[in-house]
Amino acid sequence: MSAFTQIAAAVVTALLLPTPVAEGRVHRGRRGPLPAEHDTMVVVPLGRSTGASAGVSDGPTDWTTEIQVECHARGTDLVPVDDAVDALLIEVYARLSALSLPALGVMQVVLDPEIEWDYFEADTLLASATLTLRIVHRTHGANFNPWS
Repeated sequence: MSAFTQIAAAVVTALLLPTPVAEGRVHRGRRGPLPAEHDTMVVVPLGRSTGASAGVSDGPTDWTTEIQVECHARGTDLVPVDDAVDALLIEVYARLSALSLPALGVMQVVLDPEIEWDYFEADTLLASATLTLRIVHRTHGANFNPWS
């Protein structure tokens, strides 16, 4: 597993512990519609990574990797869709604000908040709020293993 997927997996783990967000419907790298039988879901796909190396053979490469945390919620007769996605986003943001990933060679988690909202109409009104994290980390120059 590369440093990139290890970091995404750690974000998912943070959202599943101690009490899972979205009743445990947190998926890494899997996009798809919110199942009709559920009101919430979180998806954690990798976004993009940009790296800079020191130009030294087998030396470190410093990366800034974007991880998008997509919060999906369904409105109901009792809960407007804005309120439903807002509640999930607040819970996710609180977890990620305390994220610590030193074992993965992470130098910094940049909560330079960027949130994008989107709305969909299906059998009920659906909304998503995508929170983008920027994670600064280091890998070995010859591979994508975390620098330790």
